[in-house]
Amino acid sequence: MSQGIPGIARNSCPLCGELTGVPAAQLFRPGRTRQTRFFRCSACNGRIRVAPSTAIAATFGGLLGLVPGLYALCRLPVWVDRIGWHPHPNTFGDFSLRFLLPMGTIFTGYVLAAICLGRLMLQLEPA
Repeated sequence: MSQGIPGIARNSCPLCGELTGVPAAQLFRPGRTRQTRFFRCSACNGRIRVAPSTAIAATFGGLLGLVPGLYALCRLPVWVDRIGWHPHPNTFGDFSLRFLLPMGTIFTGYVLAAICLGRLMLQLEPA
């Protein structure tokens, strides 16, 4: 493997040693089927994939990223009581404040934390 050689970057292809772009979707959602598990090296066009240890670390990072979203979800009634509702409430405003905002925060926290920890623990291997 090229990751064991000093001076070789973590995002280098294990086949040719050149730097390759790792799709972000491979980090926060590792492929579950045989067709989406690998991607192609930009230099040698070889099939490479993210190592299972990287997928586990990215999933764990995503679970850690859920914490701020769940905190915001639990604190939302306190914030609304302190600030007060909009002077002209409507159905979509209530729906967006009670559902879309917390779910967007939770989803964004999962994806960002999974990508960050996945990049930190990145290892590639031939497919």
